Amino acid sequence: MLHQLSANLLAAALTAALLTSGCGPGEAPPLPATRPAARRPQPPASHLEPAPVRPFAMGRPDGVLLVTGGIHGMLEICDCPGQMNAGLARRSGLVASYRAAFDGVFLLDTGDVFALDANDLRNRYILRGYARVGYDAVVLGHNEWSKPAGWLKDRLTAPPKYLSTTVGAKRPQDRLAVERVVTARLGGRSVAFVSHMAGRAWWFFPQKRLNELKRQSDTQLYRDIAGLKAAGNVVVLVWHGGEPGARKAAEQSGADVVLRGHTTHASPEFVRVAGPNGRTAYLAQAGGTENVGALAMKFDGANVGAAEWRLEVTDGRWPYDQRLRDLFDQFIREVNRRRSQTQPSPQ
Repeated sequence: MLHQLSANLLAAALTAALLTSGCGPGEAPPLPATRPAARRPQPPASHLEPAPVRPFAMGRPDGVLLVTGGIHGMLEICDCPGQMNAGLARRSGLVASYRAAFDGVFLLDTGDVFALDANDLRNRYILRGYARVGYDAVVLGHNEWSKPAGWLKDRLTAPPKYLSTTVGAKRPQDRLAVERVVTARLGGRSVAFVSHMAGRAWWFFPQKRLNELKRQSDTQLYRDIAGLKAAGNVVVLVWHGGEPGARKAAEQSGADVVLRGHTTHASPEFVRVAGPNGRTAYLAQAGGTENVGALAMKFDGANVGAAEWRLEVTDGRWPYDQRLRDLFDQFIREVNRRRSQTQPSPQ
């Protein structure tokens, strides 16, 4: 069974809905019972002077999701003098500006945080950077699960929270400190975040590693989402896979919002689809190093009553977080040190 999120009960409805749903051969067990957690403190960013943030057409939202994905270990775009754009230092300024402008901001990465090559030195730094930016949750995607179990255990040791709803290790000694559902209070409403690895996300996966993992079916995921909805949650699903599967999930899963992962491309397109029970579901994607997706929501009970999506470019409009540049400079120094150790002696 995947790592237990908490021993506390969210509500009797959630417990009943999740613990009574069956599992077929090879499927993961139902979601463990949990309850919405208080918002975790974010790293101080008082040294940053927030930049103005455009208001949303809807007025004051109940909650704002900031979404990134497909970073592939990128800390900054180059080893350049001055203050660079499109890297973690500018992204940190964007996030700090949004948190100063709105209540209920949740920062989420949809996966592929690590570079695919396990030996890429950036992998030793990227999560330290994410902790400094103040991420609330990171989905474990293809680039994460393809790494050896011991490699992951050595790195997933600090905030943020790690979300992997439908993938887990078969052997107890390989299990990670990951969570099957992450909850947050936004605008007085419990918002539950779940994720799913599907479709092309498994293409070219190392066979040895694939044999060590167990995967949950789409059907069981949909049952889990139904249980979370019955307990009064707004549900956000990260679909780590292709666009057709993400659209199908928006139409059938019961999630209020589906965010596509496993992509390095961001799209300004915001798709509204007819979901189950006559409700509207929303589909969006953000990926790559240059953009952050911003999803503003107003809640109607346990549903999203109105939503607005836009892409923000991580450019010079946003404050520059020197802490992240300092981290990048540490990375560059280690690169140079390693190069000097591998170069032949002049003698």
